[in-house]
Amino acid sequence: MPLLAPDELLSLDKIRGRWIHCERGLLWLTVDGNDIILKSGMSCRVNTQQRVVIQALSIARFAILENPVQQPGARSVRRPRLGRRLLGFSVRLGASPG
Repeated sequence: MPLLAPDELLSLDKIRGRWIHCERGLLWLTVDGNDIILKSGMSCRVNTQQRVVIQALSIARFAILENPVQQPGARSVRRPRLGRRLLGFSVRLGASPG
């Protein structure tokens, strides 16, 4: 399992169908232009052939897995829910009365 120092970057190719599981720390993933934050215990599935860039936001350890970790909350990279929530939040802020 790779261990990354804060702000260290790792670029991965050809991991379609695999799972990235954050064992420790905080990771920022960029896949197909989508940003995803994984904290300790979270996983996501890579559903693209595109390069995946991983940046450690703290000391972080992660694994690339063939099968998902059996836990609720694992999600697919194809649908970045976090980005949608953040976008929805910013839209609500802009639309609220001053």
